[in-house]
Amino acid sequence: MHENLTLYHMGFSRSTSVLWMLEEVGRPYSICPVSSIREKRDSSYLEINPLNKVPALKHNGKIITEAAAIILYLAEVFPQANLDIRSGDPRRADYLKWSFLAASCIGPGILDIIFERPKIPASSAGWGDFNELITHISHELSKKEFILGDQFTSADIILASQLGWGVMIDKFPKTSEITDYLRRLGQRPARKRILEMEEMRQWPK
Repeated sequence: MHENLTLYHMGFSRSTSVLWMLEEVGRPYSICPVSSIREKRDSSYLEINPLNKVPALKHNGKIITEAAAIILYLAEVFPQANLDIRSGDPRRADYLKWSFLAASCIGPGILDIIFERPKIPASSAGWGDFNELITHISHELSKKEFILGDQFTSADIILASQLGWGVMIDKFPKTSEITDYLRRLGQRPARKRILEMEEMRQWPK
């Protein structure tokens, strides 16, 4: 019994963050492996996600796409996991800020570094000056264990997944605050489990 949760997943991709979230939620789920989606446009998968990207999550017959959206959805649908900041909590503003900043600003900034794209003027880029963005994140992480303080939330999964991708790149502006943060989150049992799954290519069925 998988409670009708199925993740369409490609190993070591953006969908790895959703795999981590599912492990943190602690509900049974299944994995439908997707491979080489850019090389072969599989008509059956296009029915799941017409944009031909992973991840996609099917829950009770409903398809949800985009990694950050799926993670926030799971946090809301399974409140017993205590990974959400609910409406009415004054921390919700920061919870939403960090979730969307990680998905919409850090990722595109990293792609600029990887592909050595011409630098977008800070006044036009959604993330402003990328080095200043990383300095801001590092300052916030220097004051607390998780991005919202003492509570680990789905915002940490979204943020850490982007930062973890960044620190693997030579030109990414690494800081001790970010590497310490990633080291702390890397000790979480759910994080260790998903990395083992990815290495072995053995996922829940």
